[in-house]
Amino acid sequence: MGKIHEEFQAGSLIESGGLGKLSATPRRLYVLCDYRLDPVYSCVQGAHAVAQYLLDHAGKEVPTWKNEYLIFVRANVGYWFKKLKKEKRDFTSFFEPDLKMKLTAIALEDSGSLFKNLKLVKL
Repeated sequence: MGKIHEEFQAGSLIESGGLGKLSATPRRLYVLCDYRLDPVYSCVQGAHAVAQYLLDHAGKEVPTWKNEYLIFVRANVGYWFKKLKKEKRDFTSFFEPDLKMKLTAIALEDSGSLFKNLKLVKL
């Protein structure tokens, strides 16, 4: 194992001007992908949601998610959109222009307890 990998495993990787020190408790970015889409296509939609999430959160002085855990799950995104809005959660949605602005993916930070019953996207 290389030095950088060992430092990453130990949670002490520091990048100047970049991510900074990784948190002691890694944050999880959940990406909810529309379960009705083909798994590969749903992951593309999920990648758009992650990109939008990063743009939406770029102005924060201290980013909370630092490219640690990234978890793609299959979900009824319409249901989750309403539920997350009702709970006033901070999340980012992606609406696909090629599908007439249909909601296809959601990205948000969570401990995982909210999504424990959802299945991972499998290719």
